[in-house]
Amino acid sequence: MWHSFNSDSSNIGYNDVAGNFSVTLIDALDTFVILNDTVGFETAVHNVIKWVSFNVNTKPQVFETTIRALGGLLAAHLFANQTGQPFHLPWYRGELLSMAYDLGTRLLPAFGTPTGIPYARVRLVALT
Repeated sequence: MWHSFNSDSSNIGYNDVAGNFSVTLIDALDTFVILNDTVGFETAVHNVIKWVSFNVNTKPQVFETTIRALGGLLAAHLFANQTGQPFHLPWYRGELLSMAYDLGTRLLPAFGTPTGIPYARVRLVALT
């Protein structure tokens, strides 16, 4: 059955492509690198570390979350952690890598399917 994607807030967990965890902020991290904006990159890294949590009761799209959030965290970690290049952040202590591990662990159940094809969505918080 086809489901319409309307603005019904009671169905936001199903319809929320962004996963309710600031995926655009994470996705923009490497954009600052491409634009050679070191100040913007540092500010965005601070904001991601301070404000983003994956401990939310939502079912984001696995593909989008993997490429945009997981990929964004890993790429930004490499830039922030690599000495000798302009985006190195001396104060950075691997927080983005820890966040990527957390997110990856939450996404992993989507890949435990009988066919090996991942589910389109996965709940980030286990229901108790």
